[in-house]
Amino acid sequence: MLSCVGISSWAADSQIPFVWSGSTEQGDLAPYLQVWHDVTSKASYIDAQKAYSSAKFKGIGRRGAGFGYRKSALWFRVSIVNPMSSSRDVIVSAPSPTLDELDVYCQIGQGRTHFYPLGEQTDFSRRRLKVRHYAVPMSLPSQSESTCYFRVKTSNHLSMKLTISDPYQFLERESREQIQLGVFYGVGLCLLLAIIVLYLSMKDSLYLFYALHIVGGLGYSSIVDGATTATWAYLGIVNFTLVLFIACWIIGALLFAIEFFSIQRRHPVLHKGLLTSVVSILLILFLYPWVSELQAFKTMVQAATANSVLLLGVGVYCAFRGQQRAYFFIAGWGAVSVSVCLAQLAMAGVLPDDGLTTVGLKISWIIEVMILSIVQVLGLVLMKRRESDYQKGMVTAKGETSEKSQFLAKMSHEIRTPMTGVLGVAELLEATPLSETQRRYLRAIQRSSQGMMDVVNGVLDVSKIEAGKVELKHTPIDIKGLILDCLTVFEMTARKKHIPLSSTIEAGTPLTVMGDPDRIRQVIINLLSNALKFTSNGRVVIYVSMTDQILDEHLMLKVEVRDTGIGIGNEDRARLFLPFSQIENGQSMNSDGTGLGLMICRQIVGLMSGDIGVDSVLGRGSVFWFTVPFMVLDDCELTDQNETVELLENQNAISAMLHDVAPGEELHESKFDNESEPDKTGFTLIDTVNKPSILVAEDNEINQKVILGYLERMGLVPDIVSNGREAVSNIVNAEKSYDLVLMDCEMPILDGFSATEEIFKWQDSAGLIRTPIIALSAHATDGYIQRSKEVGMLMHVAKPLSFKCFSEAINLSLNSRIL
Repeated sequence: MLSCVGISSWAADSQIPFVWSGSTEQGDLAPYLQVWHDVTSKASYIDAQKAYSSAKFKGIGRRGAGFGYRKSALWFRVSIVNPMSSSRDVIVSAPSPTLDELDVYCQIGQGRTHFYPLGEQTDFSRRRLKVRHYAVPMSLPSQSESTCYFRVKTSNHLSMKLTISDPYQFLERESREQIQLGVFYGVGLCLLLAIIVLYLSMKDSLYLFYALHIVGGLGYSSIVDGATTATWAYLGIVNFTLVLFIACWIIGALLFAIEFFSIQRRHPVLHKGLLTSVVSILLILFLYPWVSELQAFKTMVQAATANSVLLLGVGVYCAFRGQQRAYFFIAGWGAVSVSVCLAQLAMAGVLPDDGLTTVGLKISWIIEVMILSIVQVLGLVLMKRRESDYQKGMVTAKGETSEKSQFLAKMSHEIRTPMTGVLGVAELLEATPLSETQRRYLRAIQRSSQGMMDVVNGVLDVSKIEAGKVELKHTPIDIKGLILDCLTVFEMTARKKHIPLSSTIEAGTPLTVMGDPDRIRQVIINLLSNALKFTSNGRVVIYVSMTDQILDEHLMLKVEVRDTGIGIGNEDRARLFLPFSQIENGQSMNSDGTGLGLMICRQIVGLMSGDIGVDSVLGRGSVFWFTVPFMVLDDCELTDQNETVELLENQNAISAMLHDVAPGEELHESKFDNESEPDKTGFTLIDTVNKPSILVAEDNEINQKVILGYLERMGLVPDIVSNGREAVSNIVNAEKSYDLVLMDCEMPILDGFSATEEIFKWQDSAGLIRTPIIALSAHATDGYIQRSKEVGMLMHVAKPLSFKCFSEAINLSLNSRIL
């Protein structure tokens, strides 16, 4: 008889009632359930009883009653027998808190039928037991059979898991599960908090996307576990939040994978595919109000399953492409992908939905979150280590740069000091009677000396730009005056070579912009110098125009220097803006130059967020151009037509325009002008009652002779001392007062800066007018110029000295003293 029962059909087995023996283990009622499909979803309890009498109920006979996605209602029936001689209290529970409607009808023994409305659409306060599961307390009479009907209807997958247990067993099981859930959500929330902290500190979207993934997983689990179901049910959005949390979970994972593997940069096609998946999931969310809740949930679950498999494939693909971190991703996401597929099969009713798939999914997911969180933290630690190494490297580089700058400053001083003597003596010698051969040798000395100074100045300029010590000005620039100024510098050179020199400002170009006129002038003069150097016939033209580009609300001004010279080959163009680079065709090899001018131009233009380049055809000429963003003034005048100036044909007009430009009120630095002819006419001082008394403090004997020669040429005889201490002594103890002091900055015993401070301190305490002091220094850096201003010097004159700049400085200083 028992064997017949064992091999009978589900229908026959299902008619066997569940016998409650009162054991310590909870009983599984699923194998004893019978089910009837209510197609209309309108059948009542009486209709269900009639359906049972008509044999419409069919047995299930297996664990895990999963029925997939159904629009209509299902009725379940089970009989429970209490064979004991005393009544027993039990609790029947359905651990599926996402059921929309769950109505329970229980006939206890031969007594009346009890109705228990459950389900998420039922007010939580109406439940007999206020727990996260649907639970019904029952009292089974002795030696009796009780029958329960369960009507179920839901808009997501339908899973009917029923258990029966003693009240104490039920409480113990609930307590154990609460602890397990506490651990699960505690770990999840801690990891979420850690990821959020990482995002707030690093501002990296990688952490934001992973936080979204964790929020989706925790949110979905909290509803499935019944932890937050009552809250969402009270708001009437349980089914929507299920779909929303699934969407957050998979979208976060997709976007995280894109950032984790740098897919946008490394695999553009794959990046488009993953973004398409994200858009499709967002589309499902968008269409939620217009489709049934069941269809929306089913589609979202299927999309999440498909994309979880896709992400596993992405991890495998990236591993094959050599990305080491992909192996961690596969280890974490592989188990999740398998668990998601099994859970989908259980939801669809293909596999038994006995709860193991849900537990497996949660365990695999929390492992995935832990693995990938640890990977991200380790990546952050590695990044911090690299950043620390980078900072150490930067400190070392700054130290090396500082040492290099100090070395260059020292070398500049050591070169400029003797070069002052060479150029000064040469200039004094030029004013004496010389034979033609001697004059030719003298010019060779001057050219060689000036060439060495050009190299020193070029290296210093490059060093300052690389060290970031160049500060750009932001002042109005008169475009027409600036271009004319640049042309005038090369007037004599153009005349000697019989090369027409002109400029054209295109119609519609603003004539006043905001920028750094000195740096723009430096770039144009360098380009003009190259153009004239390599052009033996034809012409050189500066062409200025406004482009149609806009950079950060600044208009782009384009300046071109066009020549008809020897041109530049392709190989030379490729290295033209490199340091010490010179082209190697024909005439250029015999031309003077440091090879630094174009490199300095590139760096200056780069500082101004501009661009520089060259277009050239060998043998036909070149066009050097640069573009720089400028802010245009609101009331700026624009050219209404092309404005062209031919320098050599309109010299009178140009001179008149130049004289209209007022000189600056303060002389900061005086430099030797390469293109200027030496002044052989002497210098006339302003009329004074007595000859000015001048003190010279200079430790270098040759430089003393040069300065003395210059002053004697001006009709002045100075007192000369060799260090700062002697200068202070002369000022303090001399019976006469000096009208001017020429102070070398670096001298033994007491340097020029300290001497100046002591002199001014003594004069201030004695109530005397400060004597003008001119700084003479082989250092032409901004630091020394600023130091001269700080101690109160009138101006800073850089060595090597030329008579022209020296005499202008003396004249200006004595004027300020007399006035």
